[in-house]
Amino acid sequence: METGFTIWFTGKPLAGKTTLANNTAETLETRGFKVEVITCKALREELWRDTGWSKEDTLFRAKNIAYICRTLNKYGIVAVVAAVSAYQEARDEVRNELKNFIEIFLHAPVEILKKRDTNKIYQTPIYSQSADRYENPDNPELTLNTDSESIDNCLKSIITKLEEMGYVEPVDEDYTDEEKEEIDERLKSLGYM
Repeated sequence: METGFTIWFTGKPLAGKTTLANNTAETLETRGFKVEVITCKALREELWRDTGWSKEDTLFRAKNIAYICRTLNKYGIVAVVAAVSAYQEARDEVRNELKNFIEIFLHAPVEILKKRDTNKIYQTPIYSQSADRYENPDNPELTLNTDSESIDNCLKSIITKLEEMGYVEPVDEDYTDEEKEEIDERLKSLGYM
C-alpha cells in the first residue's frame, strides 16, 4: 500500500487556505491520488462546538487533525488541511506526529485580509484575536504571498514543490504537434470545441 502525505495550509483567517486546499486536492485527484480535504472550520462545526479559542483548545484541535491525517495517510490517502493553527507549538507537534508533512504558509497583510472580509469576521473579537496572536511559521516548506500571487500561480508553486519533494511525479505537458492535433480533433468530436 502506498503511504499518503499531509499538506497543511496555515495562515491568518481569509489568507486563502480553504480555496488553495480545494484547488490542490482537485489537481492531485486528476493525477490519480485519493485525497481528503480537512478544514478546521468544518470540524469545529461538526465535532468541536464546545471548544473555544484558547491556546489549549488550539493545541487540542491540531492534535485531533494530526490523528485524522495519520489515519488517512496510513491508507494511502493524501490529507489536505486548511487550518489557521495559530501557534508554532501546535504546528511543531503535528510535524512530529506525521512522517510525510508539508507545511504551506499563506501570507497576506491584515489590511488586505480585512478588504477580503465581506462577512465582517475581522470585526468579531474571535477572528481579530486569531489574527493578532498568529505566529508565522519558523520553517515552512513553502510560503505563498496570497495578496500578490494569483490562485493559479500559487497552485503551480504548490505542485512544483510537491514534485521537488518527491511526493508527486512531474507531468510532461509538452505535446508534439501531432498529439495536439489529435487532442483538438477528439475534443471537437465530443463537442467541446
